[in-house]
Amino acid sequence: MAAHGEAAAVLGVKVRQIRGLVEQNVLRAAAEYRFGLSKLLPAADVQRFAELHVATSVLAKRFRLNSGAFARYLRESGTPLLVVPLSDRGKGHAFFLRKDVAAQIQIPSPRMLREHAQRRIVTARKQHWAEYRQARETALDKPMRRVRVKHR
Repeated sequence: MAAHGEAAAVLGVKVRQIRGLVEQNVLRAAAEYRFGLSKLLPAADVQRFAELHVATSVLAKRFRLNSGAFARYLRESGTPLLVVPLSDRGKGHAFFLRKDVAAQIQIPSPRMLREHAQRRIVTARKQHWAEYRQARETALDKPMRRVRVKHR
């Protein structure tokens, strides 16, 4: 039997991510009750999960990447992820990747992640401006004045 803290140490994650795995029934809580705050998990289940999955935050640390940007990159690239919602309010999700998939993917460089984020931001700004422009033209019932940039 392993407590949540011990399971978190085995997987290299925080206790709240272990709680999320238990709430999603990925890991099952032990049937026996223990006094106090520590909850028990079968050690075999934790070990089996650790053999099959790796947290994206652990991979990101290993390759010196921003974990949020790395998880977003994996999601947008269509990589199959185990997404675990965290019960703590406003804490988002924990992402786990199967180890066989992790061995096959190409890990992006920090520069590649930064360029990917910049392209996404520029695209979002253009889309936001287009929506604003269309709403404004509809409200005014006439096209907005086009601003031309002088080229030298």
